[in-house]
Amino acid sequence: LSTGNLTVKTWYRAVVTSGSCSSANSSAATVDISPASVGGTATATASSVCSGSGTTITLTGNTGTIQWQSSTNGTDYSDIDGATSSPLSTGNLTVKTWYRAVVTSGSCSSNSSAAEVTIKTSPVISAIGGSATTTQYKPETYTASGSNLGTLTWEIVDAPAHANISATT
Repeated sequence: LSTGNLTVKTWYRAVVTSGSCSSANSSAATVDISPASVGGTATATASSVCSGSGTTITLTGNTGTIQWQSSTNGTDYSDIDGATSSPLSTGNLTVKTWYRAVVTSGSCSSNSSAAEVTIKTSPVISAIGGSATTTQYKPETYTASGSNLGTLTWEIVDAPAHANISATT
């Protein structure tokens, strides 16, 4: 017997007859129908974090059981041991990482969208110019250079207090 495509749970049995004798029934076979697997959408609470920090990935719109995976190249994914529920805490990250869920319903599975988490690097100031001592009322020029400086604000450091110098960036 070939059942064809089924959409609801169905029971089958054979009814066997032989000539004029009474019929006999087989035991019933049940075919359960699982809902279609839906991967859903993976979303990072913060899609960019500082190196050594983490974020949370949430899965929505899915149907089925979850197995989270991660990738550092966006192509080759590996299962994350024990990560079978949403939300997922990434732990501390130091490299760009993609996260997705493999969602399984019955014998079918599908992948969620991927959530990409990029890493912000900390600023590095490689040089500050100016003289160590100056004459009163003589202007000095200081230069900050380096990488990932972002927004720069100068401070007057007079231990133990620090004060921003207004309108300097």
